[in-house]
Amino acid sequence: MSVFLHGGGIGDALNAPLERFVAEARARGTGEIAVIVAADGGEVAGFQRALIERLAAQGAGVCEVIVDITADGTPTREIDLTEISTASGIVVAGGTVPHVHAVLEPIFHDLRRLVSEGVPYFGSSAGAMLAAAQAIVGGWRIGGVPVLREAWNEGLDEVELRDAIGLIDVTIDSHAVEQGMLTRAIASVEAGLADAILAIDEQATLVIAEGALEILGTGSVWRVLGGEEGVQVRSDRAA
Repeated sequence: MSVFLHGGGIGDALNAPLERFVAEARARGTGEIAVIVAADGGEVAGFQRALIERLAAQGAGVCEVIVDITADGTPTREIDLTEISTASGIVVAGGTVPHVHAVLEPIFHDLRRLVSEGVPYFGSSAGAMLAAAQAIVGGWRIGGVPVLREAWNEGLDEVELRDAIGLIDVTIDSHAVEQGMLTRAIASVEAGLADAILAIDEQATLVIAEGALEILGTGSVWRVLGGEEGVQVRSDRAA
């Protein structure tokens, strides 16, 4: 079983991790890959559709698990477990993070169980962030001080963390360099909201397998760590 955490965006750097993920799903069984999408306003966004098309281009059978989101951010339905219970792989597409959280929350336990049973998981952007036990769901200020462009606040003012799926212990942020999320990660650790955060670039995918970590793509994974001497930031790239 592997957990794939993609920093977001739809570029060529997505091809290799998707190929690896599809291969693991095929090794798991003949079931389709369940792609969970939170569709704001009932519309599947272009980047969400592009991810589905990339999977199909790898020859994967895809089951689209689409949940429409109303204007006030409420899912119009809960995911039926039959939609994911026989999947050979699970993908959670990006989207508005609190909306994706609301869609997944009723099945957090089921997702943990399926992955523990060997079903590979691929999370892109919001899907990567919500793989953590404690996930950043939005916000652009801490204590009233801006730490991110307001345009990326996900509908929240103060940076907020919530319980999430719990596939990994460390908190994740995405779009690290491209959209300036790295500054939010640094400020969040400095403020004590998290002990450590991994911020993943759009052109990078962190693969967490049994006893091994690997980075695929051309971007970086930034390790933001708290300590007695302040916040430390280190970067890792694909070998």
